[in-house]
Amino acid sequence: MQVKRFKSISKPKKGQAAMEFLMTYGWAILVVLIAIAALYALGVFEGGGGTSCKLDAPLTCDLTVSAGTPANSKLVVTAQGIAPGAGANGQIAITGDCTGNLATLSLGENTVALTCAGVQKGQKLKGEINVDYRILGSSLAKRMTGTWSTEAAT
Repeated sequence: MQVKRFKSISKPKKGQAAMEFLMTYGWAILVVLIAIAALYALGVFEGGGGTSCKLDAPLTCDLTVSAGTPANSKLVVTAQGIAPGAGANGQIAITGDCTGNLATLSLGENTVALTCAGVQKGQKLKGEINVDYRILGSSLAKRMTGTWSTEAAT
């Protein structure tokens, strides 16, 4: 008598291994997508919303823009270790969505009144700051260009 062998019993199941592989990676990808969705819901990926004013040393700056009261819109540039200078050696010029000028830069805080036309609450604004100055004890005039961005407050 002849014994028949079943090929399906001795042959390994490749489909099950592939399915387990896909399920493992599927769950891992699902966890990553849920984490990204949670971070997005918390607002982590929203750029802006804050105020940014960038100038290199020896100058620093801070910015406030108000929507309803333009008199409160201002840029404060703090100067340390520079000469007050006159003319081109001591000016601040603000360009972009808001504009403003200060003719004479001095040591300490320098407040520049900003003119921002038609600004509404929550509007995002940006621009450049150009500062002409000189270092104490030097007659060499320098120009620094910085950037600013903010969101208009009430």
